[in-house]
Amino acid sequence: VSTQSTGRSYTALKFGSTIRDHIIYQPAGMEALANKFSVCSWIRKLVSGLNRSWISYRSNEGHEYELLISDSGYYNYMFGNNRGIDSEYTSRTTQGTWHHVCVTWDYNTLTRLFYVNGQLIQTWNTPSGRTFAPGGCLLLGNAQYPACVVGTTSYEAFGGEMYQLNFYNEVLNNTSVRKLAADMCSNAVTEFDNSRVIRWEDILQQTRNGDVRDVVVSDCASRLIASITQELREAEQRNIDLMEEMKVVKMAVNATQNELESTKLLLNETQFNMTSALNAAEDELTSVKEALNETREELNLSQETLRNTTTLLESTEREVESALARAECNLNDTVTSTWDMLYSPLFYQETLTKDHLKFVATVIQKLEYFIGVRINDGMVRFFKIYHEFNFIEDQICPDTMSEESSTEDE
Repeated sequence: VSTQSTGRSYTALKFGSTIRDHIIYQPAGMEALANKFSVCSWIRKLVSGLNRSWISYRSNEGHEYELLISDSGYYNYMFGNNRGIDSEYTSRTTQGTWHHVCVTWDYNTLTRLFYVNGQLIQTWNTPSGRTFAPGGCLLLGNAQYPACVVGTTSYEAFGGEMYQLNFYNEVLNNTSVRKLAADMCSNAVTEFDNSRVIRWEDILQQTRNGDVRDVVVSDCASRLIASITQELREAEQRNIDLMEEMKVVKMAVNATQNELESTKLLLNETQFNMTSALNAAEDELTSVKEALNETREELNLSQETLRNTTTLLESTEREVESALARAECNLNDTVTSTWDMLYSPLFYQETLTKDHLKFVATVIQKLEYFIGVRINDGMVRFFKIYHEFNFIEDQICPDTMSEESSTEDE
């Protein structure tokens, strides 16, 4: 029985108790075992007797048994020699109960070791010069004599069960043997896959004779069923928990969707408001730009007027300063009004003519330079102090004005 979910196979072989119930074949790769090997298997003795042989190997070279072991340890052959250990063997096993057997051999040390349930019960020094002969027949479930011929005595038929028989092309140490013997339901054999030459899964595919059938290792199957049952329960609980989590997630998703819809509406409204605000801002900005342009033009005009006014004021200031500096002028403090010019030689004791009027108009014409300027006390004082004084001085002191004008031209 293979359990694909776990990757383990708990298929054992059950042999009948007649000489017809066996498996015999010539395995490939025996050359790899010529100088060292380990052979291990789980055995379940079901029929009483000392000679029940579960494994035998003989070559065609005329040698006696290269290997023969019975389920009581009574047959314990190596290179034709038997070193029975039935008392040590049976004291550690019980009929009807699975036990583990492992035999190792090393040509370099000529040492053969026998383990039962992971415990070393025999050390045997083999003859020098002998190697494990290839090309022989492996018989499971009975003894063979001669090579590749099944025995004719029924008391040597195995009649028991076998599980995980493997040949390794290495000498397994005590730790490795104990690991294999610790738990028949474990997958420990896979740790030694690199050295397994004859594999249990290949043996299960060999031709069977008589009553040799597959059976389930019940202990392992029960444990497997219990393990799978527990895993199923845990999976069911995880599924229940997952369904609850899915309900919570679904509620959260629904709430999120509602929130997203609300957010979408809010975003649309906000976008509309922002668009309206941007349009209004653009209109206002356009108006501001137009107002700024108008203000800029007015400012340019005001700046031009200011520059002209500044230039005129600076010129006037220079003229005032020049006039005030003429100490040689004989004007007196009584000249304080425009009408005082009538006291000047141009008017006084003279007949009033059109030329006189033209002169007065020329004086008044100076006002046109200040069009747009607010008339205040400062402006009146300016004209009274400068223009009137200046024109009067031009008439009263014409020589002095001519001299200064000539000096300024220079």
